[in-house]
Amino acid sequence: MPSDAVIKARQSGYRYKVRATTAPPIKLTPRDYQILEAVHKYRVLHRAQICDLFFEGVNDEGGSARRRLSLLYQQGYLERIPRFISPPSNNPGPAYRLAQRGAVILAEQRNVPHVTFNYWGKSEDRDSHRTNIGHAHLEHNLMLTDIRMEFERQAKAANCQIETWLDYFDLRASWKTERVTIRLSQDSPEEDLAIAPDGYFVLLTEKGRGHFFLEADRGTETIDRQWKRKIMSYKEYLRSGKFHHHYQATPGAGFRVLTVASSGRRSDNLQLAAERFGTSALASMFLFVGLDEFVDGGLDGRIWRRGGSSEMQSLL
Repeated sequence: MPSDAVIKARQSGYRYKVRATTAPPIKLTPRDYQILEAVHKYRVLHRAQICDLFFEGVNDEGGSARRRLSLLYQQGYLERIPRFISPPSNNPGPAYRLAQRGAVILAEQRNVPHVTFNYWGKSEDRDSHRTNIGHAHLEHNLMLTDIRMEFERQAKAANCQIETWLDYFDLRASWKTERVTIRLSQDSPEEDLAIAPDGYFVLLTEKGRGHFFLEADRGTETIDRQWKRKIMSYKEYLRSGKFHHHYQATPGAGFRVLTVASSGRRSDNLQLAAERFGTSALASMFLFVGLDEFVDGGLDGRIWRRGGSSEMQSLL
C-alpha cells in the first residue's frame, strides 16, 4: 500500500516515475529512510559511498546494496545516473540522487508541502526527464561528496563541530549579489565576477569559529586563466568586506580558501599561483592539499600547503 504522502501527492497531480518491474511494492525499512536522507543531504552519491555509509559489514561484496538500490530506483524513490566507463577501468556503478517519490516521503517527515520541498533534480522530475549531467560535472560533485564526508569524519575525530555547510545548491542564489570587480593586469579591462565556491562551512573548535570556502580541483581548470581569476576574486572579496555582511561573520573575522586537488604536485602549482596572482600579502588565506594526503591526514595533520609559507600547516 502506498503511504499517505504518496496518496496525497497523486490526488494533487504530483507525478513521479515508477519503472517497469515485476518486483512487488516494497516496505521501506529504517535503513531505506536513512539512504533517502543521505542522498538528499549530499545531492548525489555513488554506490560505494552508500555502501560505506549503510552497508558496512555486509559481506557480499556490495550485492545487498546493489539489490536494494535497484529496488529503490525501480519504484521511484531514487533516480539513477549512469557514470562514464573508461576502459580498461572497471565499471564504477551508477550514481543516485533523490527522486520524486523519495522527496514526497521526506517532505511528509518534515511536515512541509511536497511541492515546496527542494532537492537536486526536482526540475527534471517535474518534467519527467532523466537527469542529464555531463561526466565532468558528475564526477566533480561526487568528489565534493567524498570531501564533505571526510571533513565530517575528521571533525568528529577531533571533537570539533561543523556548524554550517552550504554546497553549490545552497550557494548559487548568492552569485547575483556576491560579486567583485577585478583587473587581471593594469592593461586589462575590469571584470565583474561572482564568488562561486564549491562549498562553504563553519568549523567550531576550541580556538573558536573558522570560516572556510571549499574548492575541489580535478586538474581540469587552467591555472593561468581560470584559477588566476578565482584567486584574485577571493582576495578582492576579503578586502571588500562583503564577506562579513553576507555570512554574518564577526568584524575582523577572515576566511580561508581550502582546495583539495587531484595530487600533491597540483597543490604545489596552485600554491605558487596564490602567491603570484593578486596581492601577495593575502596569499596566506589559501591552503592546498592533494586528495590522498587529505584522506590520510586529519584536522590536526600538517598536510596543507599555505600560500606564502614553506612549511606544511594544519587546520587546527
